[in-house]
Amino acid sequence: MKLSEMLKPGTRVRFGRVQARSEDDVMLTRRNFMKIALVSATTLSLGLQVGCDGNGESDDADPVEFTLISDAHLYDSRLGITGAAFEEYLATDPKLLCESEAILKSAVDSIKSSSAQFVLICGDMTKDGERDCHELMASYLAQLRAAGKMVYVVPGNHDVDNPEAYSYSGSTQTPVPNVTPEEFTDIYWDYGYSAAIARDPNSLSYVAEPTEGYWLLAMDSCIYKNNTSGKPNTAGAFSDQTLDWIRARLAEASQQNKIVLGLMHHGLVEHFTGQATLFPGFVINDWENLSQILAQDGLRYVFTGHFHATDCTERTWTDTGDQLYDIETGSPVSSPCAYRQVRIENGVMDIDTIRITSIDYDTGSATFQEYARDYAMQKGQNMFVGMFMSPPYNLTQAEAEGFTPTFMNALLAHYGGDESPDASTLSTIQTLLGSSDPTDIELGQFLSTLWTDLTPEDNSLNVPM
Repeated sequence: MKLSEMLKPGTRVRFGRVQARSEDDVMLTRRNFMKIALVSATTLSLGLQVGCDGNGESDDADPVEFTLISDAHLYDSRLGITGAAFEEYLATDPKLLCESEAILKSAVDSIKSSSAQFVLICGDMTKDGERDCHELMASYLAQLRAAGKMVYVVPGNHDVDNPEAYSYSGSTQTPVPNVTPEEFTDIYWDYGYSAAIARDPNSLSYVAEPTEGYWLLAMDSCIYKNNTSGKPNTAGAFSDQTLDWIRARLAEASQQNKIVLGLMHHGLVEHFTGQATLFPGFVINDWENLSQILAQDGLRYVFTGHFHATDCTERTWTDTGDQLYDIETGSPVSSPCAYRQVRIENGVMDIDTIRITSIDYDTGSATFQEYARDYAMQKGQNMFVGMFMSPPYNLTQAEAEGFTPTFMNALLAHYGGDESPDASTLSTIQTLLGSSDPTDIELGQFLSTLWTDLTPEDNSLNVPM
């Protein structure tokens, strides 16, 4: 699904207003507070326990380090990058597809020399599930494996049985082989499936133990079995059988005192208020009930992707005390082109975001980060003007052309994480929300929810284990 198709037509949702925070407020109420709280909790733990936290992790255990990549959307340029057919496709796709291999190579080269022990990939490895693109991706994962990094994958909605797998030549697009679930397993056998200690017979889900005491619960949330309409199914869901299998593995993990790290493509919770309504298909179906069920079963940390945003959302159920962190990783092919590094030590998960700053590709006089943002803004202008001219907004062309850059700034702010609107942005939002025109109010609400950053921090944060 293209970005221009993501918004559900006719949707009207009300949201709270975004508020400005001074830098001092942010530093006091979020990162510094977390550090103070974590230090206090660790001190108390050391005073009450014998070197072991509530999950069985020893305080003097070796650190666990790994890398997160999501939505690489690798495209093999041998399938065609010129001609009218490919240009027509690019006009409705904001991803840096021509640059995708150079971007992935830059990330892989950095990860190979890092201290990461393993790499987790949250799906959408390919543009549209082309077999050639999967095989190209596997060749880069082989480089990581050769450098001593184990790799674990889950599929994304673009990766399996995708009817939009094409090559391009001149004005013609031609179907090319995609991959079935069985072929996906074969291609990525060395990247999760061969190391599985349990596999779900009804999906591509599995459990592995990348390091002692930690179970990776790789959950296949994609609905590729329904790809019969000529388009891949963007939405995510677990079948009853797969959900039962996941819950049984969580019960086993609890019995064996394992720390569970969840991995899936779709968000398990909303990353901004109203996301599941405004952008249907990017949060798993029935997310409110499903997230609570899995949290009650003991899932506390899940790594996700799909929306191309760098974001972390924490949800707590006050009646039970259950807590869930959904840690979403952005896409290397969408501005600001990022991946994550994670280090677990002394009962704290320290998460940092790495933005790719250079690639072996001609970006003219611009830096790669400037090039990526300019590309996103240009594509957004091409794509979203039509959306804002359609129901429920019905703006004139001039109005839509004037509003789209403001919308793209909000969307890219969410993609980058730690959203913090400046005075001009706040003034625009407040003017729209204060209007008597229902359309203005709805546009103000849309901007407000994208600019409102749910807790905790997004790019650099400490999560208690």
